[in-house]
Amino acid sequence: MLLNKVKNNLSDQTSLLSNDDIDFKEFFIAIWNGKFIVSLVTAVFIVLSIYIALAIPNKYQSATLLVPNESSAQNSLSSMASGLGGAAAGMLGINISGGGMDKGDYAIALINSKEFFKNLSEIDEILPNIYVSERYDFGSNKIIYEKDSYDSEKGVWVRNPPKGKNVIPTYLEVYPIYTKNLKIKKNNNTGFIEMTYAHVSPFFSQYLLSTIIEEVNTLSRAIDLKRSKDSLTYLEEEVSKTKQKEVSASISKLMESELRIQMLSNIDEHYLIRPIDEPYVPENRFSPNRRVIVIVSTLFGGLLGCLIAIVIHFYRKKPS
Repeated sequence: MLLNKVKNNLSDQTSLLSNDDIDFKEFFIAIWNGKFIVSLVTAVFIVLSIYIALAIPNKYQSATLLVPNESSAQNSLSSMASGLGGAAAGMLGINISGGGMDKGDYAIALINSKEFFKNLSEIDEILPNIYVSERYDFGSNKIIYEKDSYDSEKGVWVRNPPKGKNVIPTYLEVYPIYTKNLKIKKNNNTGFIEMTYAHVSPFFSQYLLSTIIEEVNTLSRAIDLKRSKDSLTYLEEEVSKTKQKEVSASISKLMESELRIQMLSNIDEHYLIRPIDEPYVPENRFSPNRRVIVIVSTLFGGLLGCLIAIVIHFYRKKPS
């Protein structure tokens, strides 16, 4: 009895395998009979993919390697404060724990901030170049803009704005495109920062990175100068009121540090970040990868054509 069950199971499995073989062969027959459909669908996808690949404008990516400026004036006050006596520092409300924000992380956060882009967008041609540039004409060495949005000859916006928007786009409207094409990555082991920007113009991609470096150093310098001047005013008031020699000496050291901050702020060009590799004008396109677009589309078209052929084959074979 057990032997009969085993034989029956083997017979059932053989029957299933035989059916699978028949179905598998049936698929090949369906594809072969529908080879015209497969070829047609594949050809359509090839033509469309080539058209789309050629229609996508070239983008060029410039890059720069940066390092935080550890010798900048930002470290002066913290190093001076760490040398103060505990009592004096406590009376002045100064934290001498030695902690502080990583300058590389601060630079990245500042560059990615909306407030920074607001300042950046006020520079001539930044907004239209980021927002409505279509392609770069190497013959005339000019950026071609969307004609229905920006008149490059007159330098004026002519777009029909979306509901609730102005003719001239705001920095908040352009900001998402800025962050989409800007990539910043920090190496936590070395502290080096790699920054890239992709654009239809190789020259603008290099120009924007150089401008970002210049502006982030300028903005950081201005922030620290204002804070330093405010601190110096406060310390001058405190030193005139205190009677304790220890506190008075500590305040004098802090005032010296603030003066050093102001001096270094005015003489150090790369106040926050310093380029190891300056931004360059890229020679080769970064995107699109037209070969990949065509290959992937061709494979997809072939598979779709096979599927259509199989469906038609079995539909016709289905008994009415």
